Amino acid sequence: MKMRLILALAMVVVLGGCGTSKLLTSTEPQQTIYTLRPVASAGVTSTASARVLEISQPSLPPGMDRDRIALFMDDGQKLDYFASARWSSALDHIIQDFTRRTAGAVLPYLVAVTPDQRIEADYRLQLKVNEFQPVYGVDAKAAPLLKASIEFTLIRVTTDRIVGSFTLSKQQPVEENKLDHIVMGLEALLQDIEKEAFTKIDTKLRARE
Repeated sequence: MKMRLILALAMVVVLGGCGTSKLLTSTEPQQTIYTLRPVASAGVTSTASARVLEISQPSLPPGMDRDRIALFMDDGQKLDYFASARWSSALDHIIQDFTRRTAGAVLPYLVAVTPDQRIEADYRLQLKVNEFQPVYGVDAKAAPLLKASIEFTLIRVTTDRIVGSFTLSKQQPVEENKLDHIVMGLEALLQDIEKEAFTKIDTKLRARE
């Protein structure tokens, strides 16, 4: 009886060891996490009085996964995703926070908030992301073209009227077909677009002083 118990315990240890070994040698690739960093310094000096700007959650293109990093194949005809790579959060949340932080950096008189903060705002900024991805040609091994396009709509909250609406689009090739370079390039495109957007917004807010 004692010998059977010892053999049974030995079998449990062997099976447990095999299970652990399989997990440690799993072929499932490790996830790489990426995020986007907004511009850090003010680009526009203004003496305008303070305005509270609410940044709405952006809308993304239909079918684009919110967590995975999208790419397009065949010159933009086929949507796909990078394997084993994800954004640090949902992309619409990342861009929302990116925009909120960029607003105060570019226009110091803006107090940028999000709807969940429940702060009464003077203006609301809605964003629609039309493109934000690398686009590959027929050969996926070649470096892609980076594309970004965002529609900005500024609304005065008290009257619920549109103050201004415009779309900014930019594109640039990436030097190497590496995900680090691609993400840094997308970040640079987004920085350029949003700095230009808030320069336009500054003009519209000044016109209403």
